[in-house]
Amino acid sequence: MKNILFKAFIANIFATALSANVAYSQGQANIWYFGGQAGVDFTSGSPVALTNCSPSFAAFEGVGTVCDDNGLLLFYTDGFTVFNKNHLIMANGTGLNSNSSSTQTGLSVKQPGNDSIYYIFHNDLYNVFCSIIDIDANGGLGAVLQKNISVRTNVTEKGTAVAAANGIDSWVVFKDLSNDKWVCFLLSASGLAAAPVLSSAGPSNPSGIGYLKFSPQGDKLASADFFNGYYSLYDFDNATGIVSNGTSSAPIYVYPYGIEFSPDGTKLYGGAENSNDLYQFDVSAGNNVWNTAVLIFETASIEFEALQLGPDGKIYCSLYTATHLGVINYPNLAGLACGYVDNGPSLNGRQCYLGLPGYKTTIFNGVPKPQSGVLASDSVVCQKFCVSYSDASINDPTSWLWKFEGGNPATTTEQNPAQICYNIPGVYDVTLISTNASGSDTLLLDNFMTVSATPSAPTITQVGYTLTCSASSTYQWQLNSVDIPGATNQSYTVLESGYYTVVITDAPGCFSYNTLYVLITGVENVFNDASVSVSPNPSNGNFTIEFVGADFSGEINIDVVNAIGQKVFVWNGLLAGQEGNISSSNKKEIQLSNLAAGVYFISISSNDFRNTQKLLISR
Repeated sequence: MKNILFKAFIANIFATALSANVAYSQGQANIWYFGGQAGVDFTSGSPVALTNCSPSFAAFEGVGTVCDDNGLLLFYTDGFTVFNKNHLIMANGTGLNSNSSSTQTGLSVKQPGNDSIYYIFHNDLYNVFCSIIDIDANGGLGAVLQKNISVRTNVTEKGTAVAAANGIDSWVVFKDLSNDKWVCFLLSASGLAAAPVLSSAGPSNPSGIGYLKFSPQGDKLASADFFNGYYSLYDFDNATGIVSNGTSSAPIYVYPYGIEFSPDGTKLYGGAENSNDLYQFDVSAGNNVWNTAVLIFETASIEFEALQLGPDGKIYCSLYTATHLGVINYPNLAGLACGYVDNGPSLNGRQCYLGLPGYKTTIFNGVPKPQSGVLASDSVVCQKFCVSYSDASINDPTSWLWKFEGGNPATTTEQNPAQICYNIPGVYDVTLISTNASGSDTLLLDNFMTVSATPSAPTITQVGYTLTCSASSTYQWQLNSVDIPGATNQSYTVLESGYYTVVITDAPGCFSYNTLYVLITGVENVFNDASVSVSPNPSNGNFTIEFVGADFSGEINIDVVNAIGQKVFVWNGLLAGQEGNISSSNKKEIQLSNLAAGVYFISISSNDFRNTQKLLISR
């Protein structure tokens, strides 16, 4: 009944092999809409211009576009209005509090544990709000359930998101203007936390303008500070939400605006708007990061605006009013080897403005989200039996949630649950949700486990020394738990005293059994001229066993059983003074006064001697 299941993911494996510079977004960032009704589609592996977005859409700066894991468009927003996958205004999708000059308005993050609920974070320059979408509502076109929920007042116009350490929840991060605090809200299956985690790090009096980005690994946070003329870099603890160890460049850059990390997190790119410059910094240099600045490109006139990592592992640059994007082809490589191309993918006549869609950065982690797989020891078991399961997921999951319909336990977070027991017959599903920092994957094995009823225990009737089992498909008789060769019929005639078990099996292979003690009476099995006597018999429970006989030797075994075959007394050992072969009389006293009055059977044996007698205890 052993059954091994794997879930294969050839397409993902093939795509990974194509490029050492690949990033992973599982399709969530495959389509972008931005600027003057511009758009690109990465489904083919390279950006292809789109011109089909809503004519009502216009995003001067902040913007958000969201696809499902397969790269199918769900919705997009300019911070004011939400448009559905058919490029129509989503139900209740107008009137979001925002500002067309807000750097990162429109950031969208899925609620953990619910694939249909998304939080849109939108900013009116000084205050951040959220609106909640149910993408399954309205026949799959979505609807805005709640709108303009106040999240934080008096903040900068920048905000970003990253996966939490458990790989399930998300941190959504903003910067206060009033008290210079980093503000980190945890978004979990319970919703957005009421109170943020606050921390202080880095330069004070930050500029409200300019992008804020996490590294794909989620351990670094970078900020472009527009009016102050510098870039900043911080450590981030994705377990606690604490921002720390801030460091800033010299204030020598002319209006820093866009900022982005390379896929491997070792390089940081910054675009200075009014100087039309693009810089690279080596994050791996630690405290010397700002001394590693390399001027990658300086345009003649077009301003460098937003920088955004794409699902193909390249970084794209929004060039103000251009009808194409700039592109950093090899962002993991140092200096000019990064391969910046100013005249990059065409927008087919549509224009860039300042912004590009923002995402929870860890979807671009160099490790893709898991692909769940299951190994099971069996898929058909008998009632009250247990099954072992093993994780066969790929892409290094860090946590697991198993759901066993009809099983005990019904859920577990163990990676390889060893004992899942099924007590009720039926056909049951098995589910595995595997998770890492890049996301989670659910594998449902529908009607996977079949649990067959265990047959009722058979009855054994005894006529003389012939035992007969109630009707079944198969039979196996045992003596003292050991199979009797050839004893596979419904009846069996015993040849010696002992415990007789019959094991029955039904058509699905489930078994049950019953046991009966059989005593062959009236015959003493005496060998080598040895003899034994038990006296007084009947008695009040105190008996003396006397052994007499030549060549009577070895350890003595004494068992007393009641009338239904249960052992009530066991003793084994040498008799007092017994050494080697014995020719003299030896005695052993047994105390059974604690037993109820009735009939018992005593079995006495050694290497070359066996004797069974009836005992009667009376009061």
